[in-house]
Amino acid sequence: MFFDDRPKIKLTKTKLDIFLEYLAFGLLVVSTIYAIYHYGNLPEKIPMHFNHKGEVNRYDNKDSIWVINLIGFAVVYFMYYLTKFPHTFNYPQKITPENAEKFYSDAVKMMRYTNAAMGLLFALITFEIVQIALNNSLAMLPVVTGVIITIVVAITVVPIIYLIKNFKKH
Repeated sequence: MFFDDRPKIKLTKTKLDIFLEYLAFGLLVVSTIYAIYHYGNLPEKIPMHFNHKGEVNRYDNKDSIWVINLIGFAVVYFMYYLTKFPHTFNYPQKITPENAEKFYSDAVKMMRYTNAAMGLLFALITFEIVQIALNNSLAMLPVVTGVIITIVVAITVVPIIYLIKNFKKH
């Protein structure tokens, strides 16, 4: 295989690591419970797509609320599962027994932060879909749109900055 020459080591989870894992899943559980609680009051058509300003530009059947939750859980679980195999990640340098623990722990921590952000992102989207559907609003609150855009940009940019910064260190 491609990564057979890389050391496979077991990383110790910190309290922060455990917290981030629970946070990612916990946010999705809370948003699912929220959707279940309000499901009976939702109209038959709910907002399911928004433009860059947070305005609704597509409505779907109210059962579509479960698709968002399922996708959220799938993404968060997949990223959680990937953290168990840091030796398969891409790194800016050759992984050796001397640098493996540092690179692996940094990469896994970055994945956990990203995963928590993904949990928050899907939870916010579920919350806003329900709120807009119940209040017959035509758009997300500007602050929520700003938070969602910030999360998406952070998930994209922060790992790149982190990678460049780490590459310069080693």
